[in-house]
Amino acid sequence: MSYEYLFHGADVIDRAYIKAQGQAFEIFTPGKRQQMVTSPLHLEEINKARPEVLSLHAVAKEPKHTMKGFEWKDIRGVEGTGFVRALRTILTSYLPQLLPRLSEIMAGEVREQLLKNGHSEGCYQISIYNLAKKIVARTNCFVFFGQVLSENVEFLIAAQEFPYDTAVSAEILRLLPWPVAHFVARIYTRNYRSSRVFHDFLTREVQRRFELQERRDQKAKFGEVKPGLGRQDSAFSSYDDLTGLENDGLQWLIDTAPKKHSWSIDRLVGEIMGTWYGSVHTLTIAVTYALIDLYSRPEIIKPLRDELHDIGLDQLKGAPHELPLLDSFLKESARLSAFECTGVRRKALQPFTFSDGIHVSKDEWICVPHRSIMRDSMRFSNALQFDPFRFHKAKEMNANTRERLSQSYLTEASDTWLAWGIGRIVCPGRFYAAAILKLVLARMLVDYDCELQKMRGSRSYQWRSSLVPKRSVKLMVRNREKDS
Repeated sequence: MSYEYLFHGADVIDRAYIKAQGQAFEIFTPGKRQQMVTSPLHLEEINKARPEVLSLHAVAKEPKHTMKGFEWKDIRGVEGTGFVRALRTILTSYLPQLLPRLSEIMAGEVREQLLKNGHSEGCYQISIYNLAKKIVARTNCFVFFGQVLSENVEFLIAAQEFPYDTAVSAEILRLLPWPVAHFVARIYTRNYRSSRVFHDFLTREVQRRFELQERRDQKAKFGEVKPGLGRQDSAFSSYDDLTGLENDGLQWLIDTAPKKHSWSIDRLVGEIMGTWYGSVHTLTIAVTYALIDLYSRPEIIKPLRDELHDIGLDQLKGAPHELPLLDSFLKESARLSAFECTGVRRKALQPFTFSDGIHVSKDEWICVPHRSIMRDSMRFSNALQFDPFRFHKAKEMNANTRERLSQSYLTEASDTWLAWGIGRIVCPGRFYAAAILKLVLARMLVDYDCELQKMRGSRSYQWRSSLVPKRSVKLMVRNREKDS
């Protein structure tokens, strides 16, 4: 069964989930056993477990030897709170200023990619995954690294390819003996070129900013400039006119890195590369599935366009309640088209036993079968039916209950919606990710008329616990008349 998991992992987990009837169950994968749990009691105990016992970061470091030698530590404690603050608090606070510029960047990137693919009688044909990858990498580059680096072609290409090369290399290294795997991975990634280029650019940029920051600190001593993070009233342009520091994600990550035990430049660059990998890889696939779900259901296009017309694309600020129907559609897409079948993953750094006696040995994983839960008819009515109004209805029904109202948004993080994590450890960039998802679909709806190209077979394939969209899924795209 363990090798069946490689090519049919989603099916293996789903069958075991149905057979378990709400109880915990085991999944055997090549090299390790995974303990699957679903009950509120188990979730609570996972949340309360100390990070030196059950670790998320020990799971995250599994793509080994693919990030220029950097490996995340098994445990991240207080020293990691700065990165969380940079993504959850600072980035989220800048969304109202960022989104108009990101909307322009997206529009330009889509036009550029369509023109590269040529057209026949005004109709373009493009791979949805490739388009999503270009859009996400381009917008994320601007947010994370500022305008100068995001417009450097060599850096942009490396930033686009690095997450994909890392994911593929990690799988090769997992499957083959080390000497052979390393050789094959080097060939496949052209000697890890994207990783090297990405790393070298970031190292030079972080070094430059450290030097500029030293000048800023010196000027602060003499009252020429106030030290601290970027101005909240800025237009997301220059970070500091006196020193030339950028006001972007990279600078926030530098500024929020631990001061008591200073990170080296190499450590900081490695952490940034790890953050970039997670943000681009996952968001690209989420955008791909959202576009597939949208154009698989042409009946929802008019209601979504009507909502956009009433609210106005240029009025988006990144708040969860904006475009409630589109929010509901995206949440339903996340429910039924989940890229990853498991969530709330933890590696046991020490033996761990739940209060009901379920035991997990050292180095085994604990997971929640997220995709199976989201498709469970005991949790969702007509669970396998795509209902774009499902969570929109919930908002209307709960309009008098403020707390329950907020829980029906895509950005919800709770025991009943585990897409972003649980309890103390939830995705700090979820408000940004949700805003990008909305913006991509909004731009496509406003600017283009699209149709999915017909194809035989499934639009995705299974690998381990992931369902990966095929690059061969194509979209037929036409420019939309402005008054239509």
